[in-house]
Amino acid sequence: MSQFIMVRTSSKVPVPEGIYFQKIDKSDSLFGTVSAAYGFAPDACRLVVDNHGCAEPLIDDLHDALRRGQPIIDTSFGRFAYELFRSGVEFICWCATDFRELLVVHSWEEFLEQIKIQAALQPADVFLYFGPYQESSTSLQ
Repeated sequence: MSQFIMVRTSSKVPVPEGIYFQKIDKSDSLFGTVSAAYGFAPDACRLVVDNHGCAEPLIDDLHDALRRGQPIIDTSFGRFAYELFRSGVEFICWCATDFRELLVVHSWEEFLEQIKIQAALQPADVFLYFGPYQESSTSLQ
């Protein structure tokens, strides 16, 4: 199953090594439908990918970190998600065409809780909508 991560931003967000933004192909109806469903303007959103143009390895890294007992923040996607939350940038994660009725989280703590549940399974598929960051803790674990 294909994992996708879409970010709504036109501003600069610190991007860790191993993470890249990819413009959305306007002729691809899936991404147009997803962006419209979440109110993302197609010109103001980007796909989040690794150096090979895929999102799956970023989520697989979360799974591997959890298996090893490492903090999520030690992964490229964990660091990137933290920056998105700190910057108040919305993003969504989904697989294939299953993007409707995603679980909504609004804080870093909720994100960590859900990632620990969803990325612990194999295959590590993540289905979430991340709202603006709400500072309630400084824990990066």
